[in-house]
Amino acid sequence: MSYNQFAWYYDSLMEPGFYEDYFHYILEHVDFTSVLELGCGTGTLAGMFSRVGKHVTGIDLSAEMIDIAKENHPQIAACFQLGDMTKFETDKRFDLVLCLCDSLNYVLGFDNQVKVLKKAYSFLKEEGTFIFDIHSPYKMNKIFADYHEEQEDEDFYFYWSVKKTGEYEITHYVVIEDLEEDVRTEEKHIQQSFPPKWYIKALSEAGFKEIKMDEQFQPQQRIVFEARK
Repeated sequence: MSYNQFAWYYDSLMEPGFYEDYFHYILEHVDFTSVLELGCGTGTLAGMFSRVGKHVTGIDLSAEMIDIAKENHPQIAACFQLGDMTKFETDKRFDLVLCLCDSLNYVLGFDNQVKVLKKAYSFLKEEGTFIFDIHSPYKMNKIFADYHEEQEDEDFYFYWSVKKTGEYEITHYVVIEDLEEDVRTEEKHIQQSFPPKWYIKALSEAGFKEIKMDEQFQPQQRIVFEARK
C-alpha cells in the first residue's frame, strides 16, 4: 500500500516536531554510522541523519515519495531507491535498520510483516540494531475506531477519516482539495497492526536478541521495538 498524489501533501500534514523527536530518540539509543530506512517516505529522517555524518540508504514503495525525497535532499538523492520492503535485496550491511512512522503497518498480513523483520535481520551487521514501530492496540481500537479531522483555509481543504475495518485493521480515507489549482485528490489506505507479543515472538524466531519494547515514546499511540542481531 503506497502513497500516490497524497505524497505531495504529506509533509505539510505531519506534526513539525515528530521527526525531530524520533531523530534524537534514535541518536540516544544507538551508536551507528550506516543506516537503512525501510519506508523512508519523503526522506526527512534520512536528511537529518546525513547532516550529522551518517551514511544513509532509503527505500519506499511510493514513486512519488521517492521523487519528493530526491527533490528535498538533492545532496543524497542517489541514496533513495524505489522498493518493496518485503522483497528488497542489497549486498550492503548496515549498523542500523529503521522502519518508522507506522510504515510496517502498511504491509498487509502478519506473514508479510514477518518477512520484513527477517529482511531487516539479514541487512544488519553483527551486533547491528533494528528499530521499528507499530500502532498501539489502544490507538487501533479506541482512537482509530471512528476518527476524523478536517482543515480548511482559503487555498486548501483536507479531510481525513479512519474506520476500524477488521480485528487488526483500519482504513484511512483522505480527501485533499487544492483550491488554488482546482485539483482534488482522494486516496484509501489500509493498515494492519497486530498484538505486540506477536512481534516479540517473530523477532526472537528471526534470530534477534536483546528485544525491547518502548511504549513511552508516544504513549497510547505508538509502540517502538528495538532488537539486536
